[in-house]
Amino acid sequence: MTEKQKKSRSLNTVLNTFYILFVAVVILFSLVFSSITTTREVTDTAYTSVENTLQDKFSVLNRTFNQLFEQVVNLNNNPNLIEVINNDDDALRQAVSMNTNIKELYYRFQDVLDSIYINVNNGEFFFNGGEISQGLNEIDYQNFFDLADGETKYFWLDSKESPFSTAKEKTISICKIIGDDSSEASGVIVFNLKHDYIDNLLQESFVTEKGRLFLVSADTAVTDSDQQFPADVFQELDGTRQIKRVAGENYHIQSKQFGLNQWYLAAVFPEQDLQKSQSAYLTLAAALFLFLLLAGTLMVIVVGRYISKPIRNLAKEIEATSITDHKGPLPVNQKHFNELSVLYRSFNLMIEKNERLLNENEQNHEERSRLEIELLQSQINPHFLYNTLYSIQSLSDMEMNRDASLMTRSLAEFYRTGISKGNLLISLEEELEHVQNYLTIMSYRYHDRFDYAVKIENPELLKSFIPKISLQPIVENSIYHGLKEQSSKGFLSIEIKESNGAVLVIIKDNGKGFSDERLELINEEINLSALSSRKVIGIGLRSVNLRIKKCFGSAYGLWVEKSVDGALIKLVIPKEAEE
Repeated sequence: MTEKQKKSRSLNTVLNTFYILFVAVVILFSLVFSSITTTREVTDTAYTSVENTLQDKFSVLNRTFNQLFEQVVNLNNNPNLIEVINNDDDALRQAVSMNTNIKELYYRFQDVLDSIYINVNNGEFFFNGGEISQGLNEIDYQNFFDLADGETKYFWLDSKESPFSTAKEKTISICKIIGDDSSEASGVIVFNLKHDYIDNLLQESFVTEKGRLFLVSADTAVTDSDQQFPADVFQELDGTRQIKRVAGENYHIQSKQFGLNQWYLAAVFPEQDLQKSQSAYLTLAAALFLFLLLAGTLMVIVVGRYISKPIRNLAKEIEATSITDHKGPLPVNQKHFNELSVLYRSFNLMIEKNERLLNENEQNHEERSRLEIELLQSQINPHFLYNTLYSIQSLSDMEMNRDASLMTRSLAEFYRTGISKGNLLISLEEELEHVQNYLTIMSYRYHDRFDYAVKIENPELLKSFIPKISLQPIVENSIYHGLKEQSSKGFLSIEIKESNGAVLVIIKDNGKGFSDERLELINEEINLSALSSRKVIGIGLRSVNLRIKKCFGSAYGLWVEKSVDGALIKLVIPKEAEE
C-alpha cells in the first residue's frame, strides 16, 4: 500500500466522520420538530374522531328523546284521556279505547320503550304498555307531584330517581303531571326508556382505547359502562372541550347538551391514550426516518463511487448486443470489481442458455396453466371474517355457548377448506360441506332473514370433482345481492342433478333478481379474461367460471338465468372427472 493511498483513506475517514455528525444533528432536530407537531396532530385527530362519534350517537339519542317526548305530549292532549281524567259519563268506554292506544304505542316503540304507565285519580283508572315489575301499590303516586318541575309539569328521571328502576332492570323515565296532588281530577303519564338500549348504543361506540361515552343527567347520574371514571369528571359539563385533573390523572372531555332535559352526552378519555398514540407515532417516525437516512447515505456513497459508472458502461455494451443474433460473449474486464464481473459472466451465460430456456418454456406450459389457476383462486378472499367473529362474541356475551361453539367450528372448517394446501380439485361432496359451513355461519348472523335447502338427485354425483371454492362465491352473491335486500324472508335452494351426462348444480334465490339488460351484461362479463375491466360483477363469479373452464374445458362453466322471482345460477362440471 502506497503513502498516497494511506492519505486518501485517512481523508475519507475524516469526511465520513463529519457526515455522521451532521446526520446525527439532522435526526435530533427532526425528532424534536416531530414531537411538537405530532402532539398537536395526534390531539386534533383524536378530538376529531371523538367529535364525530359523539355527534353520531347524540343525533340518535336526541331523535329518540324527541320522538318519545312528542308521544307524551300527544297523549297529554288526547281527548279520550281528558274525558277519563274528568270522569265524564263516557269515561269507561274511553278508558277501553285509551288502553288499546297505549298498547299500540308501546309495540310501535318497544325497541326503545320498557313500559308506558298512566295513572288517573290515584288508581281509579290505570293503563300500561309493556311489563312493569312493580305492583301498583308499590309506586308512590303522590311522589310524582313533588318531582314535577315548573309550570309545564314535564320532567325526566334518571335510572337512580325513577321508581320503575330495579337492580336488574334500570330505566329512564319521561313524566308529565296532570293537575296536582290537591286537584279533584289528576293523573300522571310516564314513558320508561330501556336503559340497556342506551347503554348498548354508547358502549358500541369507539372513542379511544380506554375512552367511553356517557349519558349524564342533571344530578350527574351516569350510564353504566364496562369502565367507570371518577364521578368528579362529570361535574360542571358545559358542552365544550374540557381537560380535568382528577385523582392525579388528566381526563379529556367533550360533551353536547340535549335541549329537552338539559342532560349531557359526554365523551371521556384519559390523557394516557393520547400519550400512547404520540409515543407510537414518534417511535415509528424516528425509526423510519433513521432507516431511510442511513440507507440513502449508503446508497449514495456506494452507487456513486463504485457502481454507477461501471454499470453505465455495462448497459451500453448490453444494449449493443442482440440476444438472438449476438457476436459472441462480452469481454470481461478484470479491473472491474468482482460483482460487476459476475454480471458480465451472468449475461454471457444468459445468452448461452436462452435457446435452451425457450425450448423448456413449451414443456412448462402445463405448469404455468396450473399457476394461473392458483392465482385466480387466490383472489377469492372471504371478507366476512370480522362480522363472523363479532357474531361469535355476541353469542358468547349472551351465554349462548353451544351456538357460539357451533359457529366457531363452522368458521374453522370453512377456512380449513379455503386456505389449506393441497389439490386444486376436490370432490363435490367436500365442496358442498364447505358451502354448508358458510350457510351455517350466515344463518346465525342473519337469524330469520332467510332459509335454505339442499337437494341431491343422486349421492353418486358427489364423487365428481370441482375446483375448490366454486360454490361459496355464488351463494355469497345470492345472499348479499338478492336475499339481503328483501324486506320479507328469503329462501335459497341448491339442487344437484345429472344433465346430459354431466353434473348440473342449480343455485336459486327469491331475491330481487335482474333486469334483462343487466342479466345480459352479467353473462357477458362472466366470460371475460381475468385482466379485463368489469362494470357489474366482481371477481367472484368470473373467477369460478374461468377456473372451471381451465380445468375441464370450454364446454363447462356457469351462467345466470332469469327466474320468475329472484336469480337462477347454473353450473356444469364433468361427471366423476379425475384430477
